[in-house]
Amino acid sequence: PRSDKEMRMITESAAIKSGHMYIPLEGTQPWLFDFEQEMTQFPAATYDDIVDMVSQFLWWAREKRVTVDLW
Repeated sequence: PRSDKEMRMITESAAIKSGHMYIPLEGTQPWLFDFEQEMTQFPAATYDDIVDMVSQFLWWAREKRVTVDLW
């Protein structure tokens, strides 16, 4: 990474806002609550590893021009 976590997320947030990332709204995914908490509370969240991972993955996918279907 070449910048801090907040700048990386700002850069990649357009992909999320434009619908290039699917996030299940409900279900049995045990990680979903933590994911939502961290994403919605960033940068004030206690933890930010999930946000950092998402921003780096979105950067990688955009740079490599790949489409990933996780579901």
